Order: sequence, then structure tokens, then C-alpha cells
Amino acid sequence: AFECTKKLEGKHIIIVDDIITTGSTLNACAQVLKNKGVKKITAVALATPMDILQNNLEKEIMNLDSF
Repeated sequence: AFECTKKLEGKHIIIVDDIITTGSTLNACAQVLKNKGVKKITAVALATPMDILQNNLEKEIMNLDSF
């Protein structure tokens, strides 16, 4: 479980993760941030399987191993 004690209302938060496989960890973290009133959440991953990228083409995904 994730916990956030900072005031984040209206902020743009960038989450950096080593790899996104199922997205469940990222989703749990993003939900906590949304509940804190975060305006925008950007996730950056060092590696992401191609099927995850293909299933999420409508979302802005920045993946460092794709550059």
C-alpha cells in the first residue's frame, strides 16, 4: 500500500519506475496521488513490454528503452 503525507493538490507529479509489467503498482500509486488532488500524473519507465505499449497507445507513455 502507498501513503502520501505531502500536500500535492494541483501539482504535476512524475513517477519513475524501473519496469512496468502489469501496471498494478503504478495504478495503485496513481490512485493515491489522485486522491490527494494531483492535477497531472506522468509515468516514466526504464523498460516496458511491447504488449503494454500497444494496449495503451491512447495514453502518453515515455519509455526510456524506446529512444
